[in-house]
Amino acid sequence: MILYFTPGGRLGNQLFQYAFLSGLAQPAEICITTRMEQLLEVIHPALRIWNIPAGVLYRLIDRLLLPFVIRPMSRCGIFSVVSEDGQGELRRRAGVLSSVTLVEGYFQRQAFVPPGFRSKLKIRAAYLERAKNVLSLLPARAPKVCVHVRRTDYRDFSVLGVTDPSLPLSYYTQLLDRFRSLMRGPHFLFLSDDPDWVEQTFSFVRERYVSRDEAGVDFALMALCDGAIMSNSSLSWWGAFLMKPGSPRFCPRFWLGWKSGTWHPRGIEPSFAVSVEVTGS
Repeated sequence: MILYFTPGGRLGNQLFQYAFLSGLAQPAEICITTRMEQLLEVIHPALRIWNIPAGVLYRLIDRLLLPFVIRPMSRCGIFSVVSEDGQGELRRRAGVLSSVTLVEGYFQRQAFVPPGFRSKLKIRAAYLERAKNVLSLLPARAPKVCVHVRRTDYRDFSVLGVTDPSLPLSYYTQLLDRFRSLMRGPHFLFLSDDPDWVEQTFSFVRERYVSRDEAGVDFALMALCDGAIMSNSSLSWWGAFLMKPGSPRFCPRFWLGWKSGTWHPRGIEPSFAVSVEVTGS
């Protein structure tokens, strides 16, 4: 049995956590998780997951059971522990009850994604159908390129002591031009948590569609596109990961740490994308 009390995050973070559990869990092993309902709504899980959603029971576990029972038992060596240290490296400690493992961490590293995971990650049909309906409204012969823009919470977010890791307009404009040279007549699908800002800021892009759908549909749209201008968002990482192998995909060099010139989180650099230097502010 695996106990994983998720530290929080949106769909993209949950996908990293799910990928790690997929590489850790034994066949038919039960994974007890918390607050992963968004993930389970969007994908078909290949694991046996018993999820405890946000609510009264979750608060009881988070505020009482975890700090006063489960963690003390793990420190005493009763449970096995698999955790992530501050550098993103794994720490393992065996326990007396080897059949129970407490897992703690975010696990946002490509090295934690098990081999063959791409073929096992299945988006639910309802989200794929909604995404295909969107694509059917766009020019049929035009290559579809997703442009992911993450803004809202990033503007007040501090990374490596520097505030606001959201990407500047110059990052996107250079890659829009690059795709126009790579493909004949591409159509750009803008996916964002701030569609009003995108609609106004990218009004100069004539061949565009701005999504106002939920994260699960945007995730499916990314997976179905022919190329990607990625943001430094975990959802963007996974949408590009699911694209056909060989699709042109570009990401910001150093990810969240682009202002400091340091990859952050450590190990998140996607091998399937070309990293592009970010300049401006």
